[in-house]
Amino acid sequence: MILTSLAYLGPGGILGSLGSALALIGAIVMAVFGFLWYPMKRWLRARKARQQSDTEEASV
Repeated sequence: MILTSLAYLGPGGILGSLGSALALIGAIVMAVFGFLWYPMKRWLRARKARQQSDTEEASV
């Protein structure tokens, strides 16, 4: 008995699969970036404010 595979994907199927995979990867990268960036941004802003207050106190 010969078993053949009928797993042909046409150009539309391949492009759709690639587009979906790229969208999924992009969403994951953006989620990780957002999860890390906003706390870092808040920390940097607080650090900058603390440095400015320290320099103002030192100059007085």
